[in-house]
Amino acid sequence: MISFFRRLFRTQGPVTASPQPQSIQTRPNVKNFRLHKLDSERSENDVKADGFEVLAVVDSRTSSVGNELAFTMTSLMSPSKAELRDAGIYIFKVTGVSYRPEALQDKAFKPGNALSLVIENDNTYDPNAVSVWDKQRTQMVGYVPREDNQTIRTMLRLHPDYQVISLREYRKSRKRVGLLAMFGPPTVIRQQ
Repeated sequence: MISFFRRLFRTQGPVTASPQPQSIQTRPNVKNFRLHKLDSERSENDVKADGFEVLAVVDSRTSSVGNELAFTMTSLMSPSKAELRDAGIYIFKVTGVSYRPEALQDKAFKPGNALSLVIENDNTYDPNAVSVWDKQRTQMVGYVPREDNQTIRTMLRLHPDYQVISLREYRKSRKRVGLLAMFGPPTVIRQQ
């Protein structure tokens, strides 16, 4: 095995293992996320998911073998909801889309496209409502779920630079029937 590495990297002299390799990081760095294109998935009720998923980047480093060989292996893993929230990232299913089926079909809501969130202080059904619109704010498609709207309202006020994108779409019989959105720091949003 050592001779293989010598040939591969054309090392000179003996190759010895480092006495103490660096530890492998087990928790993702909460500021280091990537958007990864999903392979189309079909569920049991014939709904097809297409778009992106958010993955945490985990760097596992090994120390060099002698002075000649060093490498870094990067792996991706699905972060927990708590890790995403700690990083200021909120992923939510847009609610109320069944009331706006024509707007939902618009190409403005395709995965990867920027969207807009609008605080609705005068909403009669929910005083904390936050609506989801296309980037130009010409078509409303639905709302942030009730369990997340207070938090997202606060984040919109504290972080006006935060952005929202269409993360994933759900299709049945070639029609979009659902939408997953991601709200968070522009450094994560731009990585698509």
